[in-house]
Amino acid sequence: MINWKTAATTLVVAASCIGQTVQAVEARGMRSCGTWTKERAVQGVDHFVSEAWLLGYLSGMAFVSSKNILKGTDNDSLYLWMDNYCKANPLKDEADGANDLYFELVRQKRM
Repeated sequence: MINWKTAATTLVVAASCIGQTVQAVEARGMRSCGTWTKERAVQGVDHFVSEAWLLGYLSGMAFVSSKNILKGTDNDSLYLWMDNYCKANPLKDEADGANDLYFELVRQKRM
């Protein structure tokens, strides 16, 4: 038996989603690519934090997308990709680079 009240509520909620625009969300607290490059050059403790964050981000993206983007890719290659990205884009932040790296891996692995 159909619960008309539930069906009507579901219809209203679904209809309210039609025509919604997608907006970018600003993230705070991310380090700049300039900082990534500087930390990697001095090989201080902070560069380990950035590297761990990158691996965690990519692992999380792989998990939620069910795309095994990290298979066959070593960590040093990921760090090198970020090094090159950040040298070319010092005013972007680490999240921009990590996101672009994710999509580059998806493209390369044809996923």
